[in-house]
Amino acid sequence: MGLLQHCNGHDYSFLWRDHVNFEVANLPAAPIGLVTSVQVPAMKGILRAVGGGMPMVSAHECTLDLPIPTITSDAIAITEMVADHLIGEGFENFIFVGCKSSPAARWRADSLHGALAKRLGHFNYQFFDVPSDTEFWGGHAGRGGALARLLRRSPLPTAIVAMNDQTALSCVECVHAAGLSIPQQVAVVGADNHPLYTEMYPLTTVRICYRSIGRTAAAMIDTLRNQPAARMPLERKFVSGELVVRRSSQLRLVGEPRIDRAITYIHDRFSEEITVSQLARIAGMCRASFAMQFLSTVGQPPIKHLIQYRLARAKVLLTRTRMTISEVSAAVGFQSQGYFGRAFRTSFGVTPKSFREQRALADPLPSAAVAVELPASRMPDVQSISHRTLASSSAA
Repeated sequence: MGLLQHCNGHDYSFLWRDHVNFEVANLPAAPIGLVTSVQVPAMKGILRAVGGGMPMVSAHECTLDLPIPTITSDAIAITEMVADHLIGEGFENFIFVGCKSSPAARWRADSLHGALAKRLGHFNYQFFDVPSDTEFWGGHAGRGGALARLLRRSPLPTAIVAMNDQTALSCVECVHAAGLSIPQQVAVVGADNHPLYTEMYPLTTVRICYRSIGRTAAAMIDTLRNQPAARMPLERKFVSGELVVRRSSQLRLVGEPRIDRAITYIHDRFSEEITVSQLARIAGMCRASFAMQFLSTVGQPPIKHLIQYRLARAKVLLTRTRMTISEVSAAVGFQSQGYFGRAFRTSFGVTPKSFREQRALADPLPSAAVAVELPASRMPDVQSISHRTLASSSAA
């Protein structure tokens, strides 16, 4: 849609062609540029057929290793959102599932590993390879069976971060084949917010703005048209996304619908004032019965669960923002900074200030100049590769 809107706004004609039957000679007129969204083999064929004389841009993340300007999703921004969410849910064990031969998967896996390393002092991390030429569906044979076996011997709870929603849904099948529950034992997170796969299962995922990708690709074609072919820049631009949290990654859900409603309310509104009576009404129970059921199901009283969730969110803010201790305390719902400090020290053995200082020594906060956005009037959610680093190998 973004590509079409750009063409309409500039009085360009727009032609859609399937790459299998694509030949420039068969087009009704010579195009001013070509935007592709195909896998590497098809892209290499198009590059050989078209040559270097026509402005070309790829809107597919798998072509990051090829000599063609590319606009795609921002792996760093995506994995930082996912890391913050999963750490807030209490995870310390992680598996990334994707194809190691794909530059996009390698970059996303490395970015996830880096995001976790910045936020956690200790964690377990594995890259589970799903070759692109291997069918990955179900957990009884092939790579699906291998993932199911890996999950059975992995420390629990474990979070799976998949390259996309299709892969994530396959991981769901593998979790079930391993005899494990979602999300209590294994959480699953995808990417794309694909309507087919998220309708099949309530996947936590990252919504990518493909309309912005289309607009940016078209704008890159305009830029390339005005430059000699020999000096066409090898641009890389990336579009951020939005985390959509669903049941597949909310670790603290317990499978009891009434208690789960209360837990979801806590996680959604943890910064607000919340009482046991309020949670009991959300659950549709009397206060006494709710408190007893919550304790027996979750293993802790509801207010203690609320406080621990607030403290987990506070750790993220202390690590990844420059908010003051007072601002962090208020942001996560504590009315008193003194109470926040005592609760933090009781849970983690250090004060909020000491925790921040320890993390700063291990991982200084990034400079505000690290990520430079394009002018807001053009594409507000696009960042340039000049301030990004592509991974050249799989995550350690």
